[in-house]
Parts: sequence; structure tokens; C-alpha cells
Amino acid sequence: MNPKIKILELLEKVQLSDNEQKELDTLVGNDPDLGEFVTNYYKLSKVIISSSHLNEDEISDYVLFKNGVTPDNNLIVKRIPFIEAHLRKCEKCSELFKDFNSEFSEVDNFLAEKISKGKENNIASSIQNSGVNKQSYKAPRYAFASIIAIGLVYLSLYIISSFTTPQFYKDAAINSESEFSVNRGRATEDFQNSLRALDNNNFEEAISYLQKDIKNNPDDETIFYSYYILGLSYLETAEHTVIGLFPGYNISKTEKGVEYLKESVRKNESGKFINIKLNSYFYLAKASLMLNDKISAENYLKLVISGRGSKMEEAQKLLGELE
Repeated sequence: MNPKIKILELLEKVQLSDNEQKELDTLVGNDPDLGEFVTNYYKLSKVIISSSHLNEDEISDYVLFKNGVTPDNNLIVKRIPFIEAHLRKCEKCSELFKDFNSEFSEVDNFLAEKISKGKENNIASSIQNSGVNKQSYKAPRYAFASIIAIGLVYLSLYIISSFTTPQFYKDAAINSESEFSVNRGRATEDFQNSLRALDNNNFEEAISYLQKDIKNNPDDETIFYSYYILGLSYLETAEHTVIGLFPGYNISKTEKGVEYLKESVRKNESGKFINIKLNSYFYLAKASLMLNDKISAENYLKLVISGRGSKMEEAQKLLGELE
């Protein structure tokens, strides 16, 4: 390897260790040309660092690029080797980069935890998919600042939502905890089609199949399964939020969910499927909370607990929070 190449690799480091310094001294040795090369390199580095710094736009663009967000100025890609070399040498610009990157990471972590819930995993995808036209910003620094602003606004809304929403109202959410896939107690084509639709989160299609199953087979011994799944489907679609905050429930859908769950209980009278009945009581308790009826919710939860249903532990925890 050309000694100058190895020497240059060492010179580009911010601070040399004792072993690296010895290696550099050995490579230079008594060679006057190499000695002059090292001396001139240090002089030139000092001149460049003292006379020129990266501007905030360049650093914010670089932060966006490093975190997977397409910057406004795509030419930043060509300057990355220079920027990274400069950051290794310039303490002032390096500190500014660390500050910008820290701000970005704090907002990214907060949004990933509070917004995504497994859906949007980071601020990069949130910004990329938000529909915001980054070209409308006059400088990348504004785009970077807007990301921080989004996080601060969301944090404020989150705090307001947390204080203004009663805990029992949050507990009413189904949160996909109902297990449609295990309830395969009917072999009709419409019922099985409904379960396949639910596997794809297509609730409207599932509701249509279940209503057909009930209409075509009103007297089947296990028709209560269709009523049960139909009730859960309505409750699953009843919740609505504003960017994951300020939860609310569609009264019409909730009332339909209650109607079908009650009918499931009424038709499940053979005594062979007691756990489905107890599960119906549990979700009737959830629906009651959606409708702000805590007394009914407590009564349903007590039925689940006394019957020792599969939802007994959840019912005990929820009842404890209500009392």
C-alpha cells in the first residue's frame, strides 16, 4: 500500500491513539517529503475548519438522510463524503449535528410508540406518507423544524387526551383482542367466508356473510355463533379516534353489537357452549362502557367471574378498575 494512503487514513481520524501515533511516525520516518505532506495536511485542515463551517441546512438535510427521510435537496447525497469528513474534524459542526439528530430521535421514538401501535413504525414513514409536499418548504431546515413541531403538537394533544378521557372509556376498546379464528363452530359456507373476511380485517364483508347465514339458517342449533361473531364485528368497527387520540364510539354500531350479542346469549341455551355465552357477557360489558353504562358493565363482568369463563382474569381486572 502507498504510505501516503495509509498516512491519509490516519490523518482523517479526529484523535489518534498512542499506537496510531507511533504507526504514523514510523510511516513518515525520516522521509522529508512525507513529513512535509503531514505538515501541510494539518495546516490545510486548520484553515478549512477555522474558515468554513457547514450551514444548518446542510446539517439538517444530512440528519434527514441518515434517518431515512428524503431531504428537500437531493444533492446532499453527493456531498456526504465531504460532510462526514468535516464532522470528524470540526467540533462545532459535530455538536450541532448531535443536537439535531437527538431532537429527531426523541420525536421519532415518541411517535413510533404513540402513533404507530404496530401500523406506522417511525417518523420517517409518517412524514413520507403524510401527503405533505416537502417541495413547498423554502429550505430543508424548515422541513426538519416541521418534524419537530409535529412531535410537539402530538405530545400536547396526547397529554390533553390522557387527562380528558376517562380510564373506563379507554378500557372499552376491543383492540382486536377478540379471537375470531378460534370460533369455527359452524360449517356453513357463509360462516366460513365471514371468518376469512375477518382474517383480512374486512369487517363489512364479514357482516354481510354473517347476516346471510342468519337469514338462511335461523333455526340451526349453532346459529348463536353467527350472532356472536356478528356482534363482535360491530364492536370492532365502533371505535374511532383522532390520530390515535380522543377515543370515541359509534353509538349505532355499538347498539347493534349489543343486540346481536344478546341474541347470541338467548339462542345459546343448550348448555354445551357455556364459554361462548360467558365471552358474550364480557363483550357486552365492554359495549356497556362504550355507551357510558358502568352499572351494566359491572353486572356483566360479575357474570363472567362467577361463571369462571376464559375471560375471567380480564373481567376481574376491569371490574377492579371500575369499582
